[in-house]
Amino acid sequence: MHRSRVRTQRVIATVAASLLIGGIYTLEGQLSGLYSQRTAAVPPCISGQVSVSPNQIFLGDAASGFITLTSQCEERGKSVADIVFLADTSESIGFLSDTMGAIRWYTSEIDISRQRVALVSFANEARIITRLTTDQAMVKAEASKLRRDGDTNMDAGLRAAADVLRDSPRDRRRVIALFTDGMSGEEFADPLPTAEELRRDGVIIYLIAEKSAATKEHLASLAGSPDRVFEFVDSNTANRTKLFDRILDRLLYWSVREVGMRSEFNEVVGYVPGSSLPLPIEENENQAKWIFGVVNPVLPGISFQIVPKTTGILQVHTIAEASYMDSDSNLVRVPLNPGFVEVMVVPSATPDVIEPTETSPATATVRPSASPTATATQTQSPMASSRPPAHLYLPLALRERCPARGRPVELLLVIDTSISMSERLAPGTTKLDATIRAAQRLLEIMRMDGDGDRVAVIGFNSAATLQVPLSSSKILVSRALNSLTVRAGTRIDLGMEVAVQEATVHGRRNATQALIVLSDGRTEPKYISAILELARQASTMGLLVFSVGFGSAHDAETLRAIVTRPSYYSEAENEASLYKQFEGVTKTVQCPSTGLWSQR
Repeated sequence: MHRSRVRTQRVIATVAASLLIGGIYTLEGQLSGLYSQRTAAVPPCISGQVSVSPNQIFLGDAASGFITLTSQCEERGKSVADIVFLADTSESIGFLSDTMGAIRWYTSEIDISRQRVALVSFANEARIITRLTTDQAMVKAEASKLRRDGDTNMDAGLRAAADVLRDSPRDRRRVIALFTDGMSGEEFADPLPTAEELRRDGVIIYLIAEKSAATKEHLASLAGSPDRVFEFVDSNTANRTKLFDRILDRLLYWSVREVGMRSEFNEVVGYVPGSSLPLPIEENENQAKWIFGVVNPVLPGISFQIVPKTTGILQVHTIAEASYMDSDSNLVRVPLNPGFVEVMVVPSATPDVIEPTETSPATATVRPSASPTATATQTQSPMASSRPPAHLYLPLALRERCPARGRPVELLLVIDTSISMSERLAPGTTKLDATIRAAQRLLEIMRMDGDGDRVAVIGFNSAATLQVPLSSSKILVSRALNSLTVRAGTRIDLGMEVAVQEATVHGRRNATQALIVLSDGRTEPKYISAILELARQASTMGLLVFSVGFGSAHDAETLRAIVTRPSYYSEAENEASLYKQFEGVTKTVQCPSTGLWSQR
């Protein structure tokens, strides 16, 4: 049977087996320490939206909630990846010939349109033999030259592999395939801190280990999960071939398993158990969980009923989270917007018009003349008016100033890094250069110390990359800005999606948050609806959305449409005007007009 067909059947069997035992939530409960959540590397390929209809109801009425999940995941295919083969060539290694054969085989299998490989070896010291390349013949030839020599300095090998991966863009899957006997020499640095640092940076480490003195716990701590450790415990050639085939499947192929959805409802919105379709695998009065065995572009929609218990603008979910297991056995969590519903007091009936009443006759009084007075004429009180009272407007003059700022500010800079940003404004200066310098000047007027202001940097072209999460370190943010590089594409929607996710996951509730989208070009019309929906979602979360059109060819219509207020859109032609716009945004966020008496 053809090898690719065997792999496909194996993946289908794995998915089916995982669904039969209860799916992702069973695994999460039983093996909570074995699977890690991916925090960098490849952006999540599942997105979703929570909505309520009608979104304005009276207390006592019911409303319908809807969760829509969309997948851009590849169910099965070659991943876009950079892979470093890291070979232990110490004297203690016993399967070097197998290592050499495996590297040659894997290199023959790569898709040079999507994948690159590099070769690094280590013994007493590490040696970078080839950097990332699509030259399969060169890597295979160099792999054939590997020879045993010296002791096992695994830390040096991991650091050399990290150096190679610095040339890898953040939107690619970055993998180290480490062939070793598992034990580092006592005279060398412990490799675990370096391995942990690589994993925090989003690098996936697979260990292909010869059975040795190393424990499974030690190997799993290096890889981050026992599921990423493959041990040679059988010398049988056929069994080793099967093992290498499993490893190849992990290294070169991408698949998504066990897509799930978890809803934890705000207690006051009154979730109705039994109302959800499709039926959850678990539910009670405050939560529900679903598992889907498909990753089609549109996953099954979820509907549910709520009967709110109080009035006001209510957040429907305390947690709304999609999730899936990727091919690296990472549990990937994708926060969704919580959804909101406005619950109003039932209006009281209009009071009847009060009918006038008659007054009692006045009592007669005796005057000095002894002349009796006539009985007073009976009078009626004036008729009650059915017209509502009119408003009376008085002129008001006041001068306001921004009080001392108490709330910290969180800015998410979403910066266009498309090819057009490399256009020159002046000799030696491109649009991207001007943007970076203006943003770095912006840092100087922010209070980035302790629990003060924070800044995140997101670059977007055909993909979006979180260059640095929300940080109070001016040095880290400045480095992130300097690391921006241009590529083809203007996917504003992807940049905004990463920013909204970063604000959702890492934003602080006590901070004023603002998202600044800077672009000099036009996005494809098919992405406009996604951009507008993300802008609506950001505003619902309380994010202030600003936009800056850079140059004369920007998409002014779209950039105007996404801002929270019309005045939050601006234009710039050079570095000076761009900094002025950035500065204006910062002052607005530091002292928003909504906090002034005139805007209340």
